[in-house]
Amino acid sequence: MSRHRGAIREGAAGTGTRWGRTRGICLARCLGAGVLLLLSAAGSPERQQYETVFEGRPGKRVVTGYTEAGWTVQEEMLGRDESEEYLVRVVRDRGGNYFWASREMLPMERMETEGFVTWSAGAYGYVKTYREPVLEMVREAGVFEPGHEYMEHVINVLYSVNYWGTRTDH
Repeated sequence: MSRHRGAIREGAAGTGTRWGRTRGICLARCLGAGVLLLLSAAGSPERQQYETVFEGRPGKRVVTGYTEAGWTVQEEMLGRDESEEYLVRVVRDRGGNYFWASREMLPMERMETEGFVTWSAGAYGYVKTYREPVLEMVREAGVFEPGHEYMEHVINVLYSVNYWGTRTDH
């Protein structure tokens, strides 16, 4: 019995027994995996393949939906924590494809008019921003509340949510 314990101790010390070699292989694999994990967290190709093209912080949320009582509309101003939680982000990959990064990387299509840039995710919703000349005109005319530089429209089965807020990607 003492011989067996000695072999385990010697193997654990790496003296060439089967246990020592297995432990060494396991240690090398674990260290290798750890190094790869650190490198990927610091600057993985996946993280670097997307460029943020729009980012906004909402200040207001309006939920419209159908309940047992019928159609309802709930409007609320968002505090700082909620605003951070509902931050909206649209990204572009190296191939020029757009994605709704803040909504499970849904594919989006970019559309431009004289007054707006809209990224649409089809039946799931869209993000619409004012183009600068129109934004300046709207500000000067005072036709909307300050801080409404974009709108995010999220569609669900029985309700939709609209967020209005300010751009943070300038």
